[in-house]
Amino acid sequence: MRRKVKSQADVDRYIKQGLGQGEREEYQPWLRVQDVPSRGRSCKVHGFVVSRNYQLLSDLEYAYWLQLDFSETVLDILEQFPLLPVSALQAIASSRGVEYPAYVGTKVPVPYVMTTDFVITVLASDGSKKTVARTVKYLDELIDEKTGLRTAQKLEIEEEYWTAQGVSWNVVTEKNMPVVVTRNLDWLRKDSPFQNKLESDEAVCVFIQELKRAQFFGWTLRRTLEHVSTRMRERYEICAYMYRFVVWNKLIRIDLMKPITLNGPFPEFEILDNSLTDTFIAEVV
Repeated sequence: MRRKVKSQADVDRYIKQGLGQGEREEYQPWLRVQDVPSRGRSCKVHGFVVSRNYQLLSDLEYAYWLQLDFSETVLDILEQFPLLPVSALQAIASSRGVEYPAYVGTKVPVPYVMTTDFVITVLASDGSKKTVARTVKYLDELIDEKTGLRTAQKLEIEEEYWTAQGVSWNVVTEKNMPVVVTRNLDWLRKDSPFQNKLESDEAVCVFIQELKRAQFFGWTLRRTLEHVSTRMRERYEICAYMYRFVVWNKLIRIDLMKPITLNGPFPEFEILDNSLTDTFIAEVV
């Protein structure tokens, strides 16, 4: 059922229900797919960094979320995060001499609860945790002759809100998300290769060593996986899954700026978890 805001009581009720609060698995986004019209595909996807369903409202949000979910430094991702209290944002708008947005169709204008697309907890280089906020926008939304000025005003309110809290904020556009990387990460997520274990450490290590042996044949990715499946006496589908698993779980590293296709070249790779593979290397025939 779609959430509708017709009065301040609706806003207060949603806050009381815990929307926009909590962290990791307990977090509930302020907006869901069914609540707002989307640009392109809106979707619900299950996360790897945090095991819960995410509410993503556009293709661009999905593309950025893929990068976050694949990152080794991201610890938590909060999407559709509400900026509260509304009074703080109204004050910012007033100081700038711009009109604060209200919900359309309300008899008595209800101040709009603005949201930031992603609030992210990341691991800093010194081992500390820090929070950053990122808003996702298509470039044409920023330069549109009719709506660009209003969009800029809202972004300025959002930026000042986060700056006052000492949180890094920025706008992310499609320029930050190469299409080839998005397509590769989307393919790697196929069948959700998210378990911490796959059959056994030994099976994973044997698989990686077979990949290492086969990489010099110059075959396609499909042909390589077919060969490895024969060597391991496993179904091809299992080996295709294992390949996505070892890449997504950072057991091997490939160049994500090069397209990954089953009928394309087998991607060059390096083994990252040598301590794991060395344990079983003597047992590989």
